[in-house]
Amino acid sequence: MDGLRTWNNRANTFDRRLRMLYLGDTNYKGTDFSFGFDGERLELVPRPGEWDKAQALEPGFCQNGVRHFTGEGAPIESDYFELSPSNAPEKLVVFPESDAFAPEPMLFRSLRVGARAFFELDRRLPVVGLRFHSPHLSKCYDDKAALDMRCEREVARFSVSTKRPKPLSCDFTFEGRPVRATLFYIEKMKHGSGEPPLTVESALDLSFGAEDDFSFVFDLAMVARDFLAFCLQASGAEFDAVEVLVEKPANGWYREHTGKDRVVSPGGSLTLSKRPVGCAGEVKYHIPLGIVDGFEGALFQKIADRELSLRHLPSPGRVGVWDDARIILLAASFDQEATLLYPEGIPHKESTMEARSIVVGTLGKAEGEARNKKIRKKVIKLVKRLTRVAEEGDPFSSRMVQVYKDHSSLIEGLCPCLDSKGSFTELAERIQALRNSLAHGHLEVAYGDSIVDDVLALEKVVLAIQMLRLGLKDEDVARMVDIARRR
Repeated sequence: MDGLRTWNNRANTFDRRLRMLYLGDTNYKGTDFSFGFDGERLELVPRPGEWDKAQALEPGFCQNGVRHFTGEGAPIESDYFELSPSNAPEKLVVFPESDAFAPEPMLFRSLRVGARAFFELDRRLPVVGLRFHSPHLSKCYDDKAALDMRCEREVARFSVSTKRPKPLSCDFTFEGRPVRATLFYIEKMKHGSGEPPLTVESALDLSFGAEDDFSFVFDLAMVARDFLAFCLQASGAEFDAVEVLVEKPANGWYREHTGKDRVVSPGGSLTLSKRPVGCAGEVKYHIPLGIVDGFEGALFQKIADRELSLRHLPSPGRVGVWDDARIILLAASFDQEATLLYPEGIPHKESTMEARSIVVGTLGKAEGEARNKKIRKKVIKLVKRLTRVAEEGDPFSSRMVQVYKDHSSLIEGLCPCLDSKGSFTELAERIQALRNSLAHGHLEVAYGDSIVDDVLALEKVVLAIQMLRLGLKDEDVARMVDIARRR
């Protein structure tokens, strides 16, 4: 009970912004613990009589009958902890932020770990979906499309009503399971003074078969977060709320009017314990949803398959900040996207291929000209590297130019200052030189307007490639980026 007293004392100074300090008992690896969870940290305190068993969980060794600890902390072998608090009806599923508990130098040995995220469930019912809320969704999936607004000037009347448009749905596969994504509108009536009487917000549902594997559910929530990041072209922007959808028996009225025995409704929530720094603020775009058929499904599938590079996206509030790391990550994203756009390499003229063949053949003869064994080893190593470059290597700038050749109208529309192959080739060579300098540690770069213009152009090229890989046509990409700029 000492551990619980510690938690109860701590509750007196508990941050009031958090909803609950959960207390209870649990069993972990055959050892009984009391637990305390405050939304950010989970602490397990061995129950009386369980001290020796708890200590055995921590890495250590015995010497002369005495157990010595390595100080590494007990390893965590499960993805999450399922907890039943004694002071609240909710069920908890807590995801630790590391794979080991932090060792605590206390009079009584306890196991502590920070929480990455946690589910609060009203009841232990089958989870069949997640519902995401964010004001950013209302800008991407335009909430005005759900409203019919009319102004009758002759009678000085302005009316607003909802149109209830059909939800936008698409299907994709994640970890071998089918998932349906649905974008829809939620209408709300308000009666408070100073509040608009009618509001509409966009929401996203991800539906799947009944699941009790919370690792799958959590990972799917991270797919939705990446989906939002792509639409905003900013990483770290979080949903305001994530509801857990559960399936439960229907009441008599619902069964009588719908003929369904079960109903899906919110039955809990998912909370990220530690939101990324800078998750609020300006974002790059609000890429429109629902204007090009198939875009949303293709985007979800690419993200689910980890075939879309998002490493270069800035955090909200730092969209206009450029530094060495961001430029290097942007260049790395171009490398990845260009490789996926041209999986067999960029096409070359027959004369270029013949020249490559001659170079490779000449390199193959170099080994015989080495004077001794030591030099021959170095020659062989160098020949292998140069041969690989000659056979496979397409320079960074060459791949940029190939994108321009294949999609010149699109690139010129996105970057009006690049109105010819010559100007784009010069841009590609400048970016390649900058990227090589930064990648090799030459960080003495003066960030003038020309460099910023160059990397902004590269950023648009990367976005264009990604949209092309999602199956969009040039004119669709141009239209979506244009709408995104204006939102």
